[in-house]
Amino acid sequence: MVSTNAIPAGAATAGGQNHHKARLEFVAGGLSGVTNVIVGFPLHKIIFRQQLWNIPFRNAADQVIRKEFLSLYRGVLPPLLQRICNLSLLFGCYAKFSTELTLLAPRWNAEACSALAAFMAGSCEASLMPLERVQTLLQDQRYQATYRNTFHAFGQLYRQHGLTEWYRGLTPILYRNGFSSVLYFLLKAHMERRATGMPGPVRDFTNGALLGALLSTFNYPFNVAKTHMQKTVGGQYTSFVTCLRLEYISRGRSVRQIYRGALPNCFRSMLSWGVVTASYEFFSHYLA
Repeated sequence: MVSTNAIPAGAATAGGQNHHKARLEFVAGGLSGVTNVIVGFPLHKIIFRQQLWNIPFRNAADQVIRKEFLSLYRGVLPPLLQRICNLSLLFGCYAKFSTELTLLAPRWNAEACSALAAFMAGSCEASLMPLERVQTLLQDQRYQATYRNTFHAFGQLYRQHGLTEWYRGLTPILYRNGFSSVLYFLLKAHMERRATGMPGPVRDFTNGALLGALLSTFNYPFNVAKTHMQKTVGGQYTSFVTCLRLEYISRGRSVRQIYRGALPNCFRSMLSWGVVTASYEFFSHYLA
């Protein structure tokens, strides 16, 4: 057994402070998720409809806002729970893993520790993908009479198809979350060092918006494949690569068609990550 006397008092104190800070990051991340969903859900619903039916943005907006205004926030509970939990896990796990890796591997390059911590945090997010799965079904017009609400959808999927149906589309979500988390945290740290002379909230929102534009472009093919994998209930499972290839063929072998809807999605992502980053930094400093 290792004696506790071998651990310097200063190191133990610093480690305890880091662990306390990591716990606060879970709370700050969750609060930023609430802010994000309230602002961005209507636009997200329009973009989802455009991805699903491959229709122009104006037509999708007309369906959602004019024809379905009273049910505009139908399906909001899964993304609300998902975003609260996702961002809580993302920021909290990143802080926790960064602290642990720094203690376990003090000789590692700081960016290597940050990248690994970010990938692990992004992978932890994927554990919540059943909420994303149910959200897809609740936003699809074909299932409005089949699934009344979030809990009804979970129950029906489990009773009729088993637990694995909750995790249809897991692979693209793992890829998307892991790699985009690495990009977000590494570039965010770099941008914060460069952006001097700007007020804190303005800097945080601007950095988040720019990162959102990059991440939305990187993630879009993953999201297209995920949406089309999850629109199916029951039956054979289609792999991520096969689904993306079939979508590419069905859209005339056009990369431009795969990215149809990417521009409004980019604007939504800029708003979303701008709000997330600014509100996270605010809550993080407030709670500290």
